[in-house]
Amino acid sequence: MKEMLRLVFSLLIVTVIATGLLSITYSLTRPFIDQAQQTMFDEQLQSFFPGYDEVIEIDERLEVYKGTEMLGYAVLTTAPGYGGDIELLVAVALDRTVAGVSVLRQQETPGLGARIVEEQFLSQFRGMSAEDLELTRFGGEVDAITSATISSERVTSAVRVTVEELS
Repeated sequence: MKEMLRLVFSLLIVTVIATGLLSITYSLTRPFIDQAQQTMFDEQLQSFFPGYDEVIEIDERLEVYKGTEMLGYAVLTTAPGYGGDIELLVAVALDRTVAGVSVLRQQETPGLGARIVEEQFLSQFRGMSAEDLELTRFGGEVDAITSATISSERVTSAVRVTVEELS
């Protein structure tokens, strides 16, 4: 019995130390992670709206400006994917066409649904209006990724809904 208590106590000490070290590591690295995410977000917006210099948050959308000239909108949205939520940044020009789409986070199947992050898939959204934002098999203009219809359809649907909400 004494031996068992010693093992439990040892395990408890190791667990407390590991938890403390993990907590310290998280608190030390969190600012760097946040900065990297902000940099990635800024780079994406810059690719959609070259030369932008100001973003104003209004309700659940971001208005993007260059000086006093409004360039368009950026919306962070989430779509239910095959492997979990897909977080998207959807940029919409003032004429209500897609300026760009970026996948910020996803957990889709590697080699299949995870291909939604590829430029070949995302670039086809540029310049599309809400009416065109449907998979080709449903009469739209978006080519689905082979063997990843659910992921393709969910991204396309989220982009379409975002553009429609801004119209």
